[in-house]
Amino acid sequence: TAGVESEQLLACVAMSPGQGSLRSIGRRSVRPIPTRDRVLLSTWEKWTRYGRFPFKLVLHLALVCLTTWQVVRFNWRDAPYVRAATRNFYYYFFPAEYDFESRNFYLYTITDVVNSIARTTTQYEAIVSTSVDLLSHPSPDRGCQMPEHCAEGMLEVVRYSVSPRELFEPGNEAPHNEGIVSETYFVKPDSLGPLDFRTHTYEEVSDFVQSVVNLRLTYNLVAHGPKHT
Repeated sequence: TAGVESEQLLACVAMSPGQGSLRSIGRRSVRPIPTRDRVLLSTWEKWTRYGRFPFKLVLHLALVCLTTWQVVRFNWRDAPYVRAATRNFYYYFFPAEYDFESRNFYLYTITDVVNSIARTTTQYEAIVSTSVDLLSHPSPDRGCQMPEHCAEGMLEVVRYSVSPRELFEPGNEAPHNEGIVSETYFVKPDSLGPLDFRTHTYEEVSDFVQSVVNLRLTYNLVAHGPKHT
């Protein structure tokens, strides 16, 4: 009897070469899924026809549900604080005429440029003591690499190295890239660097502003935010 059963088992394996060995579930033998069905059948059809449980599908659905829950939890818990902090920064650092739809505001005079930078540097110094949010200037133990400038704004300027009055005089050649320099200044309310009317004449400030190709003013703040349990 044992020999007959062995021959029948070998015959079944020989009928489906390349499909692997037979598997036994309980008392019922389940033949492997043929390559054609493995490619063409859906996960549901493989389960109903061959009894193959869709472990990968269930795992992927569980990961999607978990990720969705994390996003929803973040929006429910932290998004209101992020929106409030953004409005707080707009209040302190953007002028009243700022257009929230176009996200632009325009400066038309030399004085406008200087006053805008002076206002933001003053607000940057005051925000840690007047804001309803808990903010602080960076410190050496919070990523500030230059302790003497932790509470100052960083003004990064790309400009022409020669005076614009000389640069665009009739007969002069158009400026080339080799005439462009990059400079960095640290600004605060009592020192605006090359934009300070207290230490520079109006003509010097005007020449500096008109030679600018690109200007970026960076302020660093540490937002402590709400604590959740």
